[in-house]
Amino acid sequence: MLFYEYVSLKFLHQCLDDVNLTWDKRLKICIDVAHGLDYLHNEMEDQKMIIHGDLLSETIELDETWGAKIVGFEESRMFLSNQDDHFIGELFNTDDPLKRKISHNYYLDPEYKSTGILKKESDIFSFGVVMLEILCGALLSDVIDSDDSEELEDYRIWGLARIWDGDRTIQQKLSPILTKNKYGHNLLLRKRPTRKQRKGLNTFTNLMYKCLNKSRSERPHMKVIIEELQKASSFFSGL
Repeated sequence: MLFYEYVSLKFLHQCLDDVNLTWDKRLKICIDVAHGLDYLHNEMEDQKMIIHGDLLSETIELDETWGAKIVGFEESRMFLSNQDDHFIGELFNTDDPLKRKISHNYYLDPEYKSTGILKKESDIFSFGVVMLEILCGALLSDVIDSDDSEELEDYRIWGLARIWDGDRTIQQKLSPILTKNKYGHNLLLRKRPTRKQRKGLNTFTNLMYKCLNKSRSERPHMKVIIEELQKASSFFSGL
């Protein structure tokens, strides 16, 4: 039986383009989710570890203060943290409802798709996609250009991320709420963004690209992710 704390606002995917979702609130959501994943992966009692396996904007709930909670554990897996890699996950099998559910969306870890083995780094890849959606203020399916649709369908988000990083395409895909002054917020980019703003944005996007790395071994640990998100947040304090 699963028990959840009542959350009075909405799911994240319903709020990505909300005019009240300022940069500091977006960072807060990322930090809250990162803390939640760190607990599931590394801080549970009795050396237990939960891999969520289905982290996406629809399984993140927000309360009235924009605090984030991870939900949707119906398809999660629990392991002992010292289990051998061969036992962490199951071979890809279309009879498995979890595999059927997530094998057709862009949150899926490329190595999970190719090996059928679920590991905590799979959650980190999914978290990278959530970071991208938070940054762009839209679901990734709405962010991808028509020319990039093949990449989306082929689960090569990591490849798109690398391209966007190389030519700074991500700058043009930022949420309009973060790039326009009409809402009166302390925005991420103005006509002349400050040095601190640029450092904060670069810290966030560099971390996001690392989470989206094709290779699990190259993705950062959750504690590193939390540290980098807090660093990104510090560049916007007092602005």
